Amino acid sequence: MFTTKDSYSTKPVTKQKLGAKHSYTANGSLVSRLGVRSVKLISIPVEPMAAVRMTQRGKWMDPSANRYLAYKNKIGYQLRKEVNQPTDTAVAVEITFYMPIPKSWNPKRRNEAIGSYHMIKPDIDNLIKGCFDAANGIVWKDDKLVVMCQARKVYSESPGIEMQVHDI
Repeated sequence: MFTTKDSYSTKPVTKQKLGAKHSYTANGSLVSRLGVRSVKLISIPVEPMAAVRMTQRGKWMDPSANRYLAYKNKIGYQLRKEVNQPTDTAVAVEITFYMPIPKSWNPKRRNEAIGSYHMIKPDIDNLIKGCFDAANGIVWKDDKLVVMCQARKVYSESPGIEMQVHDI
């Protein structure tokens, strides 16, 4: 556990470390002032992948489309293990994408990169789209119920995705 200052008030906010290999800071939390009814914390051990454009025919022929569909299925499988029933109320989502560190980087650069922002492709909006598409019908009935979203991409030695879904 660690304590940080909430960006909306002067009182400290305590949050647990979300995973053995990942840490989360409470700075800038979207939902700190909302009346949150419940929180679902979901960790997905899969390397984040951006959404790809595909046609109805192309999803069976294009290798990148097939890889993307398999990626969404992995996320969906993990979400089904964590969530019993999709919500039909408004939600706020905080999502962190833990991106792999390039193997070509030297050890010093790799160590410095851990936890720093990932400012290269893939774009964060395409990463979000893949997760939200996979969560439709599992976490929420439809992604139109997501009324707020905070996302970040950071480097990590163990790639993955962490989602906090707040019923509001």
